[in-house]
Amino acid sequence: NATYSSGGANWIPPFGNNATATGYISFESTSVNNPGFTYLNMLKVTDFFMKVSGSSSGDGDFKKADFNTWLFDTGSAEGLGLDLTKSFLGQTVTMGAWGPNDTSVNPTSANAVGGFGFNPFSNSSPAQTGAFVMTTNGGIGGDSMLLTALGPAAVPEPSTYILLTIALGAVGFARKKMSTEA
Repeated sequence: NATYSSGGANWIPPFGNNATATGYISFESTSVNNPGFTYLNMLKVTDFFMKVSGSSSGDGDFKKADFNTWLFDTGSAEGLGLDLTKSFLGQTVTMGAWGPNDTSVNPTSANAVGGFGFNPFSNSSPAQTGAFVMTTNGGIGGDSMLLTALGPAAVPEPSTYILLTIALGAVGFARKKMSTEA
C-alpha cells in the first residue's frame, strides 16, 4: 500500500476577499476509488494540514483532528481515473479536465469535473462548500477560496540521496580526522 502525499494544496480567493490557504494531505492510495468517488475517514487519512490566512474570520492552522471526512471524486465512475503521480488539476478524465471549469458562472455548482473537499468537526474549521471550493468558519459566513493546485509531493532523485550520503560521509571523516589530530 503506497501512501499518497500531496506536495501542496493551494486555495485562492476569486470571490473578492483576501483569504488564502496552503496545506497537504497524505492517505493510502489504495483507499481511493480511482476512477470513482471516495469518502476518506480519519483512519484512511494519515496526515492533513492547512494554514488559512488573510480571511475576514477563520484564520489558523488546521490539522487532521479538526476534520472527520475528506471527499475525493476523480471525475467519473468508470473510464479514465487520475494519475496520482502528477498534478491533478487539468488531467483528462472521462468527463473532461479534472478541476473547476467556469468559476465566473457559479463556483459552488456542478461547473466542475471531479472534486476534493472535507467536512470539519466544528464551525471554526474550513469546510467544503463546492466541488473545489472551501469556505472559512465551517462554511458559514466565512471567506470562500478555490482550489488551484493539488498534486503529489516531490520525491528527491536518487542522485540527491547519493550526494547527501557522500556529504555526510565527508563530514564524518573530517570530524574523525580532527579528533585524532587533537
